[in-house]
Amino acid sequence: MAVVKCSTVYFCVGPVLVFVGVVLLCAFGFSVLLPHQATRSWLPASCTVANATFEPTQCSCSRHVADARWCAEKYPCLKVFVYHDVPGADNGSTPTALLFRSWGDAFYKNCSLHECAAEEWNLKLSRRFRASWGHTGQQFACYVNPYDVGTVILTRTSTPLAIHAIFWPMLCLCTGAAVWLGLCVGCWRIEVDQNEYRVHAYGVPTRETILLR
Repeated sequence: MAVVKCSTVYFCVGPVLVFVGVVLLCAFGFSVLLPHQATRSWLPASCTVANATFEPTQCSCSRHVADARWCAEKYPCLKVFVYHDVPGADNGSTPTALLFRSWGDAFYKNCSLHECAAEEWNLKLSRRFRASWGHTGQQFACYVNPYDVGTVILTRTSTPLAIHAIFWPMLCLCTGAAVWLGLCVGCWRIEVDQNEYRVHAYGVPTRETILLR
């Protein structure tokens, strides 16, 4: 019974760890690894805010809700323009660079942040972002797209975070695979021991022991 219970536990833990590892790897792949890969070549720079304004019209973003209907939420389009000075670059300062909160917001190209939740929350976050990063003359560290110097992001995914995003899912995958392998080896050893017991008890070799020889 102890052997059966141990095998059952191994059989359950193995696939669970593999499943968790796959889910984490997929989730972190899109949320952490993809932004890191896309922005790791972006150049660190010092940014100075030129101006920050809200567009007169709001942007719409459609999202699917639980009851299978579409609801169109709106968010204010905040544009924060900055000067940036990339060390070693020939272009010098670029006053027309648009500051984005992150690479995910820069993907949409229009506004400094793309926030699609409840409209009240969208407005609150936009105002908070302007209050934190939209004061004329304010200076802070930023990252410039080397292929489009008019695109600047405030934050990017760090290498240590990307390493963690790979390490822990792979640890789950490897541990689950090791548990499965251990279960297979354990079952094989039990079968071999049972065959040897039959040989010693009855003196007649079984088909399995003949093949093993």
